Parts: sequence; C-alpha cells; structure tokens
Amino acid sequence: MQGYSTGAILVGIDGSRNATVAAAWALAIGRLTNSPVKAVAVWTGHPEPSVSGVDNLVSEVHSEAVDAATRSLLDAGLDAIEVTGQRGPV
Repeated sequence: MQGYSTGAILVGIDGSRNATVAAAWALAIGRLTNSPVKAVAVWTGHPEPSVSGVDNLVSEVHSEAVDAATRSLLDAGLDAIEVTGQRGPV
C-alpha cells in the first residue's frame, strides 16, 4: 500500500498488553500510510468535590495512569507514538 493520509491514527491505551498490541498495529499502519499515530489514555468519573484536596489527588492518579501507559509503549519500542491523557465526561 503506497497511500498517503492527511489524518492521524488514534489508538486508546491503558497499559495493558492488548493496548500495546493495538498501538503496535496502529504504528505499522501509520508507517504504511505515512500517517502519524497518536495514543490517548482516557478516564471518566470524578470523586465528590467536597472532599478537600481530592482534585489534586485525582490529577496525580490519572497522571500516573498515563505515565504507566506511556511506559508500556516505550518498553515495547513504540516511542514514535505521541501520548495524551484526557478525562472524559463525568
């Protein structure tokens, strides 16, 4: 396949083996189509805002989750993938 794409390939990651396999597949297709690959770690929900300091704790936990998912890609040699973290709707 010698096509060229104007869009990116998006793959969801969570640090699992299946997510790493999906990211590897996305990267292979990206190389074939000359498309950038972006990974996103997404979470939903939010603890009650009345708990003091909970926003900072949630941010830290989610940051650690994104870091773990990113490390799983790096460990698999998939360092050409841009990783983003995003909290979904509550």
